[in-house]
Amino acid sequence: MSVPHPRQRQIHLDFHTGPQIPSVGGAFNARAFAETYKRAHVNSVTVFAKCHHGHLYFPTKHPARHPHLKSGLDLCGEQVEALRRVGIRAPVYISVQCDEFAADTHPEWIAQYPDGSHIWAKPLEPGWQILDMSSPYLEFLEAQTEEICKRYKPVDGVFFDMCWNQPSVSNWAMEKMLDLNLDPTREEDRWRYSADLADRYMGRLIKIVRGL
Repeated sequence: MSVPHPRQRQIHLDFHTGPQIPSVGGAFNARAFAETYKRAHVNSVTVFAKCHHGHLYFPTKHPARHPHLKSGLDLCGEQVEALRRVGIRAPVYISVQCDEFAADTHPEWIAQYPDGSHIWAKPLEPGWQILDMSSPYLEFLEAQTEEICKRYKPVDGVFFDMCWNQPSVSNWAMEKMLDLNLDPTREEDRWRYSADLADRYMGRLIKIVRGL
């Protein structure tokens, strides 16, 4: 079996853009974008479909679309198309456990410490809110992943970021721990469940990607 040559000159185009940023993509020039990478001999650029703020960078009916993305602009899609046109791979980026839009609109989906407080960011403090993958947020993310993969298929790859074993004592997590005969009051059982959960949710996301 032949093995493709690895893409060794890669760029990860970090694009976590808050909702207050105006005119996102307003001056984007697809040709100049791609030619800049071509001149630099880059052969793979990870472009953003969804960032830590939970914003989407393409036309969609989903309310998480960046509120100031230029009207009608498919920023992710134009980047993918421009890069492919000059022979550069363009895997797409999807943030997983960091999604400020989901956390703000569904605070019940935020992972919880044993004392009931939300994990990571506190009110009036900087930081990301961490989503509980036992909650309905997983179905929310699966729908976004499916839309992204259908829109850009065949994708050159999907970069799922912010994925780790995150213990939580949300109602959803505790119910599923009990179903597995695990004790939510025991720290080792919470960690055991979090590892099993990470395997399961990544398996579900991989199945969506490969299926498309």
